Amino acid sequence: TALAKVAKLLPGRTTAEVMAHDDWYWATRQLQRRQRDVLEAWGRERTQFLADSECVMRENEELAVAAAAAAAQKLAHELVREQTHAELEALRAARQAEWEAGAEARAEAEQRAAEQRAAEELRTQQERAIKKEMIAAYRDDLERQATEAAELSAAAAREMAALQAEQALYNRERVEWRHAEYAWKVDKKQEAARAKEAEEAEQQARLDRLRALVAPQVEADPARVLLPTAAFMAVDERPGPEENAFRPVHGYTVKQLYKDPKFKIMDALQRQGLHNTDYGRRVINLAQTARPTRPDNLTTYQRGGAQTGL
Repeated sequence: TALAKVAKLLPGRTTAEVMAHDDWYWATRQLQRRQRDVLEAWGRERTQFLADSECVMRENEELAVAAAAAAAQKLAHELVREQTHAELEALRAARQAEWEAGAEARAEAEQRAAEQRAAEELRTQQERAIKKEMIAAYRDDLERQATEAAELSAAAAREMAALQAEQALYNRERVEWRHAEYAWKVDKKQEAARAKEAEEAEQQARLDRLRALVAPQVEADPARVLLPTAAFMAVDERPGPEENAFRPVHGYTVKQLYKDPKFKIMDALQRQGLHNTDYGRRVINLAQTARPTRPDNLTTYQRGGAQTGL
């Protein structure tokens, strides 16, 4: 084992001694650990005991202070109650003495008060009588005013009815005049419309007569528009360079185009990409162009044929 190897390394020590020392060492370590645990447990219990004792002492102190305060408050309350009772007894005795001393004065005061009440009642009755008379007079005045107002209202109503009747007569006359005026205007409009229709009919008749005078004297032949014209039929059919002179000419040949100086300049500028510049557009505008004869112009041969009746 490991202890046997250790014993071999220690001169003068046997394996049993080394093992005994190892047992002693571990027993000592165990004892120290137990002592530490006991001390820690004792410390925790002591701390908890001190905290609990402090809480209990604080609670007892608070209870004692509260009890002392309650006792002091009760004692003060008893003292105040006794003092108040003594003051009330003194005040009651003084009031009783004053009551007994002022009995005659109260009797005289009550008599004067009764006399004042009787005088006040008499004055009140007199004022009520005066107010009743004033109210009766006011009511009579109101009735009189209402009667006068009714009479005035009836007179105003009669006057308004007369005015309304007069206004109705005037309005009826105006309405009749308006109706007559409207009928006259309608007649005038109808007469003007008839005159305008007659004038338009007369104008149309004149236009028809004028159209009859200038109308072409030809037969209606819709198929005639599809026939060739006389000029087309008069083309010379003889072979020659002037053959079919009136035939349509479609465009130009490349040779004819490059005879035009303006076209050649424009083509050269387009090849170089300069035709859209200010200088290129100015050069194209200033170049002279060839002016060929119109295709519909008559040639010398055609003019000679026309003169000879061909």
